[in-house]
Amino acid sequence: MRMPQATPTTPQAPTAPPAPPAPTTVGAPPAASPEQLQQQIKEQVRKSVEDARAQARQARLEAQRAKEQGLPTPVIVDGSGTLAPPTWPQIQSTVENIASYFFVAICVIAIGVPFARAFARRLGPAPVAPPLPREVVDQLRRIEQTVDSMSVEIERISEAQRFLTKLNAGKAEGASLPPRAGA
Repeated sequence: MRMPQATPTTPQAPTAPPAPPAPTTVGAPPAASPEQLQQQIKEQVRKSVEDARAQARQARLEAQRAKEQGLPTPVIVDGSGTLAPPTWPQIQSTVENIASYFFVAICVIAIGVPFARAFARRLGPAPVAPPLPREVVDQLRRIEQTVDSMSVEIERISEAQRFLTKLNAGKAEGASLPPRAGA
């Protein structure tokens, strides 16, 4: 009996992965027999049923955990995994919570917005009046000059009136004196 001799192997460079199969043309799938189609449909239905059962188990576990924590949960009606709607007390407490949160939010907004605006005004820069147009500045200067000249004229008129009042008062005193003797 002759033993095969081991041939020394040399390390070879890794070969590239095989090329992907050539793309098939889009068209009708290969014809499957009715038995194969029936088997595929049964497999899909079985998988869907298993998934639904797993989801039902998960829902039951979550409902039990929520019940242990004292949270309101939907009630499982039967072992099929269908859920009953929440009871009226659960709905009522949820609605009350939502309504109270809504009114609290409205109050915070109604009170908070004016405070925020006032705070922003305090932090912001002071308002700066826009500069007056050149025509308005010139007109104000002319009005100021006119008012100054009018006040000077009025002062002169009042001085003249005081002088005339003194003069008239002096004539009236002179008329009331008796005539001088020896004149």
